[in-house]
Amino acid sequence: EEVRGTVHVDSSRIYMLGYSNGGMLAYLFAAQKPETLAAVAVIAATIGSSPSSSEPEVCIPPARAPLPVMVLHGREDDSIPYEGGRLGKEGQSYVSVKESLEFWVKADQDSAAPQREEMRAGKVIKDTWGAPGSDQEVILYTLEGWKHTIPTKYFTKKLPENDPLKDFHVTEIIWDFFKNHHK
Repeated sequence: EEVRGTVHVDSSRIYMLGYSNGGMLAYLFAAQKPETLAAVAVIAATIGSSPSSSEPEVCIPPARAPLPVMVLHGREDDSIPYEGGRLGKEGQSYVSVKESLEFWVKADQDSAAPQREEMRAGKVIKDTWGAPGSDQEVILYTLEGWKHTIPTKYFTKKLPENDPLKDFHVTEIIWDFFKNHHK
């Protein structure tokens, strides 16, 4: 609101992107204030966690309205495990990517099975719920063999020439998603 007072902002095209803990905050904001955003994208994040085995799990509250959501997560993420669970015997635990996606699919009132597309020799799996460009669109990109790093060209250009993720650039994918959504 403060920025809108000094700079022209297209209120129909406000997006949020977060990585890791920032992704968890983006999830929280999106659930609490979906009317503010046109879409949200998160990388390597989840909707809930517990700091230790002796503390309860904390999850974001139910989403107040449908919102387009894009999620990107590495299958080999060793900081926020794709399958969820606890890191070490007493470490932090996380809600799985599957549970996080089910949360948004339910919020977007879409009960159909996702459409699956394999890309880059099967190293990128794209699951899509809802119609493209709709408020009910939820997309998950699973990156096989990828850890807890943002998959931008800065990192992927260093991969061997024969690696299907060579030059993968998540920024372009996120922008393509964002520009197809507006309030």
